[in-house]
Amino acid sequence: MIQIASALRQFHLIDAEADEHGTHEVLRVPEGLSYLVTGDASGGPRLVADSEAASVAKVTRGVILEPISRQRELVLLMVLSPGQQPVLINGVTAGRVATLREGDVVQLDGGRQTFHVALHLHSVIGRAPQERADELCLTCHRALDNDIVLICSVCGKAQHCDTSGDAGARNCILSSTCPSCRTTIHTDGHTALPEDL
Repeated sequence: MIQIASALRQFHLIDAEADEHGTHEVLRVPEGLSYLVTGDASGGPRLVADSEAASVAKVTRGVILEPISRQRELVLLMVLSPGQQPVLINGVTAGRVATLREGDVVQLDGGRQTFHVALHLHSVIGRAPQERADELCLTCHRALDNDIVLICSVCGKAQHCDTSGDAGARNCILSSTCPSCRTTIHTDGHTALPEDL
């Protein structure tokens, strides 16, 4: 397992309980370690970044989260705090350490707090970053240079994506799936959400 560092894929925890306006709170899981604190007297559920997690963990109960990549699959590692009430994943009591995937339902705090685990993808379309100029396009196998490219949100590979119509421009996108990882190319949004959200 390796830690991922990518703004292209990000886990979101979506509060199953809507507020008075019918809006569901979305907690964006950051890179690295974070600490999920369930709702208490000081407010609703929140994610505390790694730098503050240790001090928060001493005074409250919650779970530690970390996005990791395992054989191209992005999963969310969850570790329970000492003394934590059992956590349910899809209705089943979880162990002290568990992995969460897109579509899982997590219940914390004795079932009083429920989150849907969602994966938000963001494929980048724009000029190839200078540090990737020598990288080869997945389709035409020419250097990306300073061309307009699409960077896949799943594997991070790039291909030319210029639709300007200029004679010298390249558009190498041949289908709606990435030629490297064979997953559907998403421009921006959640890949799947429960019907009630």
